[in-house]
Amino acid sequence: MVKKMLGIACICLYVFLVLLQCLFASSVVHVYLSTLPVVAHFYAFPLVFGSLISVLAVCVCKKLYSKELLVVYVSTVVFVVCSLPVGRSLFERCDDASIRLVEWNVEDQLDEESVKKIFVEYDADVVVLPEFGGMYDDASAKDRLSLLFDDCLIDLDAYEVFTSDVTSFTIAPVTMVVKKSFGRYEVVRLDDRTTFGSLYLKSLDGGVDLIGLHTAPPLPTLMDDWRKDLEFVSELVDRHFDAIVCGDFNATMKHGALSLIESHEDVLSYAPVCKRGTWHSSLPLFASSCIDHVLLPKGKYVVDGVRVETLGGSDHRCVFVELFKSCIRKGREKV
Repeated sequence: MVKKMLGIACICLYVFLVLLQCLFASSVVHVYLSTLPVVAHFYAFPLVFGSLISVLAVCVCKKLYSKELLVVYVSTVVFVVCSLPVGRSLFERCDDASIRLVEWNVEDQLDEESVKKIFVEYDADVVVLPEFGGMYDDASAKDRLSLLFDDCLIDLDAYEVFTSDVTSFTIAPVTMVVKKSFGRYEVVRLDDRTTFGSLYLKSLDGGVDLIGLHTAPPLPTLMDDWRKDLEFVSELVDRHFDAIVCGDFNATMKHGALSLIESHEDVLSYAPVCKRGTWHSSLPLFASSCIDHVLLPKGKYVVDGVRVETLGGSDHRCVFVELFKSCIRKGREKV
């Protein structure tokens, strides 16, 4: 009897967390619970934890068609579907000039092959590297890129390199590389920053403003910093509603204050459902968590293509995005 009651209580808790995520993601309760240890990681890997709970339920119930199992199965399907929204753009292109953007936490390790992939093969206009700095204390990210570009026969003078302030002895700063032909930019200091660096580039010629950032991860000793970072990101996006915001958020868009963001949409929602996981790169794409993001102002851009690829030795995957400015908004639906 006690075992049965305990099982029912666990199922009720599971259903509660699923419904909270799917129906009340912007509620105060969800914003709080989704940043608690265990719950945060549960929400980060919906397919993994949903499948695991379903298997455990079978082992406990020992009946494949019990009412309890049916509730678990349905909840798991709902959990996975709600956690992986699908975006469909119905905008019209304003012109044929595309914007090619790459976001990748390289873990401060970038090799020649990856440089060629990003800057030659993909020919990116904007590259955001949330964790990339100089090889030595007295060297800059630009110095390091100069060596890599020389080895790859790429002209670094065609690009501007911007780096955030160093905030940690062990974590490299945020570095952004922008083609000079894409636009002229200046660094604007923010009132605050995320734990591992934030970089705001303001366009000097009427183009799009760019923001790159790197939050703390939800580790036991950094949970408070992580929560504050998510709140800061949400406020930052709300304040700079026309900017493209990207980086390593160490969270899905339904964690904490990120679930309150309404002005922007995540380009990962346009990637195939089973091919959008960015961390950990050792896991299959479909089982990985979507914690790296490129947030676009709603209605401003047409997403032409998104792909997530494993490059180099980083535990994060690289996000490649091609965009076009939109002229007329016919509508958009998200399912």
